[in-house]
Amino acid sequence: MKLKYKQIRVNGKRIDLHRHLMELKLGRKLNSDEVVHHINEDIHDNRIENLELMSFSNHSSLHKRNVESHRYQYKLRKLTNEQAKQLRAMACEGNISTMAIAKHFGIGHTTVRHIVAKECYSDVI
Repeated sequence: MKLKYKQIRVNGKRIDLHRHLMELKLGRKLNSDEVVHHINEDIHDNRIENLELMSFSNHSSLHKRNVESHRYQYKLRKLTNEQAKQLRAMACEGNISTMAIAKHFGIGHTTVRHIVAKECYSDVI
């Protein structure tokens, strides 16, 4: 499932809203190797304080890091062990989307995937 960023039209061209907002903040066009990262991993949260400019390679590294050493680790321990258990059960039932589960628990969809894959809360059965 490919997630879609909110897009707008600027001078007749379609552009991702988060990239446009960063360009306005910086006062310049973004380079092709620059990525606008959503800090809380919610691609629909386009508040400027949730957007961070990164190089493509830094952004890739960020998402490939081991979750336990990830700089957003504090978010992963936002849930109680009981909530993580509940989340896994909901995901295993398969009748609710990852995005819906994330919204229910107030976390990012990527965090849901990490919990389901037991990359965090691995001590919870």
